[in-house]
Amino acid sequence: MDLLKEQFRQFVKSENLFSAEMPLLLACSGGQDSVALAHLLYQCGYKFGIAHCNFNLRAEASIGDEEFCRSLAAKLGAAFHCINFTAADFAAFPGESVQMAARKLRYNWFKELMRKQGYKRLLTAHHANDQAETILMHLIQGAGPKTMRAMLPKRGALVRPLLFAEKELIKEYIEDNEITWREDSSNASDYYRRNYIRHNIMPLLQNLNPKAHLALAATATKMQQAWPVLGSALAKFRKQGFVSKEGDRTVIQTAGLDNNRVPEFILSELLKPFGFIQADIANILQAKQVGKVFSNKHFTLYVSRGELVINPTTSEADKAEVQINNSESGSAKIGNRQFKWRKVPSENYTLLPRPALFACDAAKLKFPLVLRPWQPGDWFCPFGMNGTRKKLSAYLTDAKVPVDKKQSALVLCSGRDIIWVTGMRSDDRYRLNNPAEASEIWEMEITG
Repeated sequence: MDLLKEQFRQFVKSENLFSAEMPLLLACSGGQDSVALAHLLYQCGYKFGIAHCNFNLRAEASIGDEEFCRSLAAKLGAAFHCINFTAADFAAFPGESVQMAARKLRYNWFKELMRKQGYKRLLTAHHANDQAETILMHLIQGAGPKTMRAMLPKRGALVRPLLFAEKELIKEYIEDNEITWREDSSNASDYYRRNYIRHNIMPLLQNLNPKAHLALAATATKMQQAWPVLGSALAKFRKQGFVSKEGDRTVIQTAGLDNNRVPEFILSELLKPFGFIQADIANILQAKQVGKVFSNKHFTLYVSRGELVINPTTSEADKAEVQINNSESGSAKIGNRQFKWRKVPSENYTLLPRPALFACDAAKLKFPLVLRPWQPGDWFCPFGMNGTRKKLSAYLTDAKVPVDKKQSALVLCSGRDIIWVTGMRSDDRYRLNNPAEASEIWEMEITG
């Protein structure tokens, strides 16, 4: 009996990948690995169909691959499914590399095909050498424990039944059984990162250890076994309430990290969805200065009092100021905050004491008003302090405004006067003592 065939049977059973009764869908490129898997499925008596994607990227070679896979399916008595993608399909993923766009197109189609045809598992022919390359790619990027599990034997309906096998064993199986297959010329190119690692890095490592690829793949297996323990620590941290969300704002309580045995692991996993890399984690953990900021393209992290606060990174548009003319009503949006303003008759006007609402005698205002981010040196006379001037920076600090909200605070100005620190405090000079004494009321409200 073929060694690969026997180990394949054992791996499918030990990992509980699929049963003999399940209809399986094999993703087949026509290359050596997927063709070997097709023959293994056939020899072991599994029911399966073959799915082939023609991306039309290699002219006649792409047509040849499709025809080969069609013939292979007919030879093995498997249903054949094929899709041809065009440039228009790739255009649906602007900014994506051809490789990434092709992957998304491929798996979207597989998912739809499985739904329509009733397949229960999707099989790919990734093997131990692929796993080793994946581990190296993750190491280069500073991946954490969860990512270092690399490719799992089973993830939902996706299974990789050759993940145990090194490439040489697959080659021997192909040669011993005189199986034909198709060579993809792009595999010889170093353009893609995986190919560069395969052709340049792995040979160097194998000079030190001929079985380096198996050692690396074993590391992935060890991380898969360790993850339930680490994952439970992460789940416990979340359950204890150390992480909270308020709209787009995420808050992590540093007390939970200080009292944790694996704070760097916990923080790296919590920050991964926000694009912070492993190199940032130690610096964030060591940052003690309130107001310290870490940012990337999409998110900004603020070190606050006893907490880390993550918000979407403010764009230049969010920092823009808005001029408000002497009109009856209007609205504007800055960042994720929506403002509306209007003039209303003073007769029977009732001032509602809400932080999100500002109202004053329209006659006191100098138009155009300006709604803008606060600046160093700004001052105002906080309501209730009898006209005493106070630096806005000092007011925000004394009011214990969280660092991120302090950074994004907006002020409403009439001439040189700040008349409202939006959502917080109005200026004493512009307070509305008696609405009946005003001829007209001007009010602004934060509505979102």
